[in-house]
Amino acid sequence: MPTIQHLLRQQPPSFYTRGGRVLWTKIINDIGGTAAPSSLTDLRDIFIASFEKLTGQKIQHDEIVYLSDLDTGGMSGGQIMPLFFYEAILPFVEAQFLVLGKDHYQKGFDDWCG
Repeated sequence: MPTIQHLLRQQPPSFYTRGGRVLWTKIINDIGGTAAPSSLTDLRDIFIASFEKLTGQKIQHDEIVYLSDLDTGGMSGGQIMPLFFYEAILPFVEAQFLVLGKDHYQKGFDDWCG
């Protein structure tokens, strides 16, 4: 059965901060095994719930937040910009869903993706 992991194979082109890349990995680990949703609304809900669970922040929070468990060093280590995840990364994930579509889940997602 296809999972959300299939939608998250491609990384967004940017994470805005170093912590964003670490958070992306944590989100994949959190929801990757979830059955592929049948609607864009379901995908949004799953992604937002994971983001908010992992960060303790609302995804539309408009200030940079430091989270020590995301800190791998560097000037922006451990920092995330929740609003960037909402305005840039979530639409990137949604685009993957729209491009691939639920029909591809049913026709053999792995064959289509390669």
